[in-house]
Amino acid sequence: MFTFREKIILNELYNFKKCEKISDLAQKCNVTSRTIINDIDNIKSKLRNSKIKLVTKPGVGVWIYVPEENRRKFEKDINISIGPSNPILPEERVIWIIKKLLDADGFVTFDEIAEELYVSKSTVVKDFDKVEMFLDRYGAKLYKKQKHGTKVIADEKTIRIIKADILKNAVSKHGDIIDDELRDVFYGIDLDMIKQILIETEEEFNYLLSDISFKGLLIHLAISLKRIWQGYVIRMNDEDLKVLMAKDEWKIAKVISDKINNSFKIEMGDSEIGYITIHLAGAKLQNDVEAEKFDLNYLNRLDSLLFQNLMAIIQEVSKETGFDFANDKKLFTALFLHMRQAINRAKYNINLKNPFLNEIKREYGYAYIIAVFVCRKLNLIYKINVSDDEMGYVALHFATSIERFKSSKKKKAILICATGMGTSQLLFTKLNKEFPDVDIVDILSSIKAEKIIDKLSADIILSTVPFKTDRIPVVYVSPLLTEGDIKNIKQVISEPQKSDQGTLKHKYVLNKYMDKRCILLNINENRKEDVIKLLSNQLMKYGYVKDGFYGSVLKREEYSSTYIGNYVALPHPYEGFVIKPLIAVAVPKSPIQWGNHIVKIIIMAALDISAKKDFRKIFEDLSDIINDNKTIDRLLKYSNIDEFSEIFGI
Repeated sequence: MFTFREKIILNELYNFKKCEKISDLAQKCNVTSRTIINDIDNIKSKLRNSKIKLVTKPGVGVWIYVPEENRRKFEKDINISIGPSNPILPEERVIWIIKKLLDADGFVTFDEIAEELYVSKSTVVKDFDKVEMFLDRYGAKLYKKQKHGTKVIADEKTIRIIKADILKNAVSKHGDIIDDELRDVFYGIDLDMIKQILIETEEEFNYLLSDISFKGLLIHLAISLKRIWQGYVIRMNDEDLKVLMAKDEWKIAKVISDKINNSFKIEMGDSEIGYITIHLAGAKLQNDVEAEKFDLNYLNRLDSLLFQNLMAIIQEVSKETGFDFANDKKLFTALFLHMRQAINRAKYNINLKNPFLNEIKREYGYAYIIAVFVCRKLNLIYKINVSDDEMGYVALHFATSIERFKSSKKKKAILICATGMGTSQLLFTKLNKEFPDVDIVDILSSIKAEKIIDKLSADIILSTVPFKTDRIPVVYVSPLLTEGDIKNIKQVISEPQKSDQGTLKHKYVLNKYMDKRCILLNINENRKEDVIKLLSNQLMKYGYVKDGFYGSVLKREEYSSTYIGNYVALPHPYEGFVIKPLIAVAVPKSPIQWGNHIVKIIIMAALDISAKKDFRKIFEDLSDIINDNKTIDRLLKYSNIDEFSEIFGI
């Protein structure tokens, strides 16, 4: 029903649930505003007999209204499938061209690609710069021969890795292990048969792959089948094969290959079994985070080098952040098991795609910074390159540990009412909603509470009836929990309040680390590197950072993208170069490209993980801002520095 670009427009309007300017949509789709206006007219025509309304207002923008009863069908209609036959966006064309080159038996010409994509030859020439950069990450090269065209120079292993990564990235957020898009890609291959073989083998050897690893292995096997049928053979040296044959996973891989051979009438050699072994050895097991069933001595015997290295790194992080990560056995065990597999994946260039990477960066920014710190240390020790996707999973381990830490620090409260029942149950429900950081440890009648008052252990007593004790602060509250009650409770448990104006004055610590002189609005810079340099120079000018800061921020950006969602980027350096901590902000006149994303607000964190007692709170505050669309809209609306600063409570 809708064209690919129309789906992009509808996804943008529907998912972000806000009014969009025509110019922003044009930039997103890499076309002119006139083209977007034509697309919108076409969409309106297609929705003419529907309850779904696309509304446009001159000078304001465009937005969409989708009734509740129409949402499920509408979401299906605007779903963007992978590998469009006529890709529109530049990044889609790049992937299309790479797949075209990898599937070709010989040379492919620019004219041939331009004709198939309905674009100019000059556009294809520009796309090939990005194609070359993409392939270079895998060690693959482009070979160009005059009057013949271009082809990829890479060994069979590299070709399969690239193909697998493209597919994993494309289908990573799809819920089903095998979806229609995957069936289209592997038309003629019985994916359900491969799936059944993997399930049978799981049951036979009593192990369980996570959905992501299961799909990754399924894709690997499907690619292997297709390449074998096409006559391509993969090779592995004898030394590597000997190492792999000694692994427990080799036995499982051998059973899988035997079943594949019997079902598809082919012959997988030892090298093919070796690569299946690598996948299994680097797989993420569903139960690998059940930390309590592992003894630390067992982990030390399993891999003493990793044990010692990881223990030293976690102790360093504990010292620098103030969190007692070093004594969190669950964290260490889960992290040890994860990194043991992750290091293996990195050594063999197996990428475990993380479909929720952007959400993790946005929701758990502080944990992600810690994960980058840890992975960089391991990269240097093991001479590997842990991927951005992998760091997202590592961040979740630290986020879980932080939540456990917070839970242990919860304020404990006791509820008291005339009978201990009824009204206190209503109050209990309301309190849980209003104060998630308060743990209601008991509900008592006033008579029972008086008898055991000396034995009670709590930080606060909340009572619907008069109750006196000098041991524990008492707050009298209504069973309906009025606004006055909430205010009184907050005062006792010392929880700051959010201001009525929606500023960050009372709730946040972020404003302590901001300076109006380092907030730059309506800047003309339109490249990522130029914005980073501008903010770095401003921080240096006012004595917040020292020489080398700019280069460190660029290095960090090369390591993994600092885009964290909702049009916001959070560039920051590695350790060092900070004299005095500060958060700097820049808002360009026009949105800029930040890797694969569009960015409208740049928040630069000049913070050093080793010295900031408020580091965690700062990132929690930033997360609150980034996840609040209204706050982002207000920040983008203001051109006056005082109005802009007021949002941060400066």
